[in-house]
Amino acid sequence: MVAAKCFFLSIQAYPSLNLRIDVDQNHHQAHINLPGLRFDDIDHTGQPSMWRLLNTFGSTEHAAYYDPNSFLSYNKLQKQGIKTFSQSVTMEVAQSFYEVTTPKSPVQVKLNCTGIADSTFTTNICVMFGGRLKPSIIIKSLNSLIHKESGLSEQVPQWWRTHFSMFLPTFPEKPQIPNPPENIQKTFTHHLTVPLSDTDTSGFTRHPMYVRYFFDNMSIASNRGFYKKFLGHLHQYQVKRLSMTSHGATRWGDALTVETCEDPEEEGLKIHCFTGKNGHVKWYACAEFFPATDT
Repeated sequence: MVAAKCFFLSIQAYPSLNLRIDVDQNHHQAHINLPGLRFDDIDHTGQPSMWRLLNTFGSTEHAAYYDPNSFLSYNKLQKQGIKTFSQSVTMEVAQSFYEVTTPKSPVQVKLNCTGIADSTFTTNICVMFGGRLKPSIIIKSLNSLIHKESGLSEQVPQWWRTHFSMFLPTFPEKPQIPNPPENIQKTFTHHLTVPLSDTDTSGFTRHPMYVRYFFDNMSIASNRGFYKKFLGHLHQYQVKRLSMTSHGATRWGDALTVETCEDPEEEGLKIHCFTGKNGHVKWYACAEFFPATDT
């Protein structure tokens, strides 16, 4: 592996999130500073909202791609007619993050590429709070390359692979795509229509919005006593890991069916979500929880 000197060249403020972005000279790593979580990032229970956190930190990665110094040379990929989308995302949250004594500001975000395949690459978003060096949140994304016009899969360009392979960890990460359980019994179902505000610049529904649909469904189901392992209110259980994968695109105005169910296995606190359109699953996710708290 070739060692690289990091000269942080680009500093730019993004007023919407108050971001300060530093992309290193070789474009393989980015550091982003935020003043802290916003009031809107906290839900009615006083705990950070999962979909809003995913939305906020996903936006930091998006901003780094479009920074003048362009994280992972994304601007050059676009000039070749290539764009990316997040096929699968996993968000892991340390239990200490939920402690009221854990500071939620300032926020330091570190981005880096952790693996390269034929037509995909993986990135890690490590989020640190209050000046701590150990991440409280790690978001791992499997990003697929597609042609900007046709939407067909694209191979990773050789020049891109040659350059960024030098900076991969000693043991590059392999993509982790969550798979649903085979024996699904009864599910709790509700229906919705995708609003324009839930879509990206390409008109497709974004992962954080699916997570919001997921948690809306869970909260209603929990309130009605649908889940057997989850006693009391759902907000007593803190998210440990949230894994999701896309099986197809949905758009503004699409009518979706959201179904959730408990994991059929006896061990662990897990809830699965299937979001479908016209009888076909378009998005699947699994939420794993820590044991209940007294809050």
